[in-house]
Amino acid sequence: MILNVQGRVLYDIILYAVPTQREGEDHFYLECDTNVSADIVKFLKRYKIRKKVIITDLEGEFRTWASLSSPQQIQNSLSEKETRKITLCEQDPRVPSFGSRLILPHDTSFLSGNERDYHLKRYQLGIGEGIEDLPPGNCYPLECNLHFKHGVSFQKGCYIGQELTARTHHRGVVRKRLMPIFFESIPEGLNSGEIITDTEDKTFSVLIANAYFLPFLPDL
Repeated sequence: MILNVQGRVLYDIILYAVPTQREGEDHFYLECDTNVSADIVKFLKRYKIRKKVIITDLEGEFRTWASLSSPQQIQNSLSEKETRKITLCEQDPRVPSFGSRLILPHDTSFLSGNERDYHLKRYQLGIGEGIEDLPPGNCYPLECNLHFKHGVSFQKGCYIGQELTARTHHRGVVRKRLMPIFFESIPEGLNSGEIITDTEDKTFSVLIANAYFLPFLPDL
């Protein structure tokens, strides 16, 4: 995630190291919400200064795909010709049981599936994505479970927002957290953004957008 100076989440991202044959060069792909890709490029260039770094928006060249299958299962299910079209295929770095992430050329499409299944699994695992789930500057990284998703190192040196993140971790107190809520029956009139209260009318939770209601507790 990219944090602001107050230690709040600006953007959630996934960073991929890309193999290169050029000695002394490091290449990376950065996956983000397409709604803020231009903002992130602008943000990163602000910190480039005189460094020999090239930052390019590749939205028109590549697309990110997600699969609930493992990388090996994907490779086994594709023909050799289809496999050659894959730019990158890796296990989702956040939660091992959340399948794989793929980067394909923008005009390539040989995968099929139901986007609802992807989001349902994501909500079951308590994974927030994009500015709709994680509005910029609205929450702290540990509230988004970043330390459970291999997204932060507490042995690392200074980075923007590091002081508050480290202090919160060492205190061991996170007072609110992004997590799934399961209902035995769909509450009438419950919409995204709705405040959920307990029996004493105290605020218990706020329902995030795009939740899926099920009349049973699904297996994880």
